[in-house]
This record gives sequence, structure tokens and C-alpha cells, in this order.
Amino acid sequence: MNHVFLGLFLISGIIDCWCNAKKRMRFCKPFLIPFLLGYYCSSVSSIQPLLVCGLLFGWFGDLVMLAKGSNALEGGILCFLLGHLCYGLLFIRDYRLEMLSPWAVLPGVIGYGYWILRTCRQMLPHVKRNMKFIVKLYITIIAVMSFLAFLRIGQVLPLSFLSVWFGSLFFCFSDHRIACREFLNGPDTWIMETYLTAQLLIVVGYILIQ
Repeated sequence: MNHVFLGLFLISGIIDCWCNAKKRMRFCKPFLIPFLLGYYCSSVSSIQPLLVCGLLFGWFGDLVMLAKGSNALEGGILCFLLGHLCYGLLFIRDYRLEMLSPWAVLPGVIGYGYWILRTCRQMLPHVKRNMKFIVKLYITIIAVMSFLAFLRIGQVLPLSFLSVWFGSLFFCFSDHRIACREFLNGPDTWIMETYLTAQLLIVVGYILIQ
């Protein structure tokens, strides 16, 4: 059954990305995360509630953004932010602090700290005053989420580490593309492709350690 859900997710994702590129009605988008959630739940013997919550908040964000109401952007940001918090809390549970290597922590702090500062400097001059705080918070939260995924190195199976960490990086890229579209009038490209890849890689990473 898990392969059926995975196939439905992949086919629906391809159709939705095509519809988005062609500016057609995106009738598949509301079903993407439910299919992925079905794939996860049918593939594991023990379900991680935080992973399920992260997926559900992503789904809520998808629905809010799809509605395109007056507060769609703010609502979508809030939903995705809560999803990233769930993922960050999930990643923390996979390692012990006393086993963390400074060779992993120090490069991560420098790299992600630089990304936060660079992204804030790029986006904030173009953000409305009432949105500046939430944009700064969101940039910080997603960077911390990806950093926590990086800290799983050496404490879980290598394939699980790489899958989850690359998933978190795809999230950073996807959200950066959204910010460029919303605040810098950038192109509406590679957003859904990288978002769906991020969600899938994180799910696969946790299937691998079951």
C-alpha cells in the first residue's frame, strides 16, 4: 500500500508542478501532503507524531496559499513556521548533546549564521514594516531547523542523515524562492519542485531508521 501512496504523491506532484508552470487550476495540490502522509504511515511500524504534525502544518499552509486571500501570505508563513518548529523538535530527539562534535557544530553555526544575515539583508529592505518581524523570525527558524538536521550527522544512519539534511536544505531553497517572488518580484519557478522534494526526503529519512 505504501507504494500506491508514493506513486499517487509523485504523479500528483508532477501534475501540480506542470499546472503551476502553465498557470492552470491546481486541482492536485490539496492531495499532495495527504498522499505523502499515507506513504509515511503505511511504511513504518511506529509513527513519529512530530513528523505528522510537520506534514499537517505544511498541508494547512498549502491550502491557505492556494486560497490566495488577503492574508494568504501571512497565514501560509505561520503554518509553515509551525511545521518547521515541529521538524526542529523532531531532529533534536535523534542525537545526544554529549556526542555532538565541535567539528559539526562550529561550521554549522558559521554557515547558517551567514545565511541568516545574508537573507535578512537581501529581503528586509523590501518587506513592509508590519511584516519585518515575522520574516526575520521565519528566516531564523528555518535556518535553525536545517542546522538541527545537520547535527544528526554521525548519530543516525548515514542515508537517513543525508536524506533529512538535504530535505531541510531544499526547504531553505524553496522558501527563499517564495520570498524572492513575494518581496523582490522574482520568478515563480522551482518553488513547488523543491518544496515537495524537501517533504519527501524528510519522510524517507525517517522511514529509513524504522
